[in-house]
Amino acid sequence: MKERIIQNITRLSLHDSHIEKIEIIKNKLILTIDWAKLENYLEKEIDEGLILGKCKLVFDGINEEKLRLDFSGIPGKEKIEPKDIPFDIDLFKDWLILENKTISKNKYCISGLIDLDDGSAWLDWSFSFSNFMLTWNNSITWIEWRNGKLVTE
Repeated sequence: MKERIIQNITRLSLHDSHIEKIEIIKNKLILTIDWAKLENYLEKEIDEGLILGKCKLVFDGINEEKLRLDFSGIPGKEKIEPKDIPFDIDLFKDWLILENKTISKNKYCISGLIDLDDGSAWLDWSFSFSNFMLTWNNSITWIEWRNGKLVTE
């Protein structure tokens, strides 16, 4: 991957992204993501937003990891209390990311809808990290994307 950022993760949007691969090596989390949106790439003096092709998001020093299922807003399940669950890589097969956000300086949360055997739920995946790096090979500008151009992998 030739392009990268290592600062200001708040400019990254993973809305409507899918995680293609999850790797956990010691305290490093490596996510391969099908696409992402970056508000700017000031490291290369590009202040316009970019749509990224396949990218890797690497978090070093990961700890305090928590997965939480929340049924609020799901018809017929509003009274079920949210619950913490153990990590299960199979949960992420068809997970549609709807939100990602920085909770505090080095705490991050990725959230989205997941299908369960008995319906749907909201899944929050939060963790702390010491640093991150986002890398990608291909991108287009927001204007190109709005004009119908597609980013290649």
